Amino acid sequence: VATVYGTTVGWSLARYLALGLLILALRLDSGRALPLIAAAAGGIYYWYAGPATTTQLAAPQWLAVGIRVVGIGLVAWWLARALSGGHTNEKLTREEPRGGL
Repeated sequence: VATVYGTTVGWSLARYLALGLLILALRLDSGRALPLIAAAAGGIYYWYAGPATTTQLAAPQWLAVGIRVVGIGLVAWWLARALSGGHTNEKLTREEPRGGL
C-alpha cells in the first residue's frame, strides 16, 4: 500500500515540476496555462477512453474513432471558448438597500 501511495505522490510531484517548468519556459499566465492543461488532460482521456469503452462493450472499432473525434472535438471547442475571452462570468451582486430602517 505504501508503495502505491509513494509512487502516486512521486509521479504527481514530477508532473507538477514538469508542468511548472514548461509554463515558466513558455511564459504563460494562469489564464492561458490552466485551460491548456485542462484541455490536454481531457484530450488524453478521450484518446484512451474510446478504445477502452469499445473493448469493454465489444462494440465495433469505428465507435472508438467516433468517441475520440467527438470527445476531442468537444475539448477543442471548450478550449477555444476558454481562451477567446469573449464570454464573461458575471458575478451576482446584491443591491444595497437605500435609506429605510
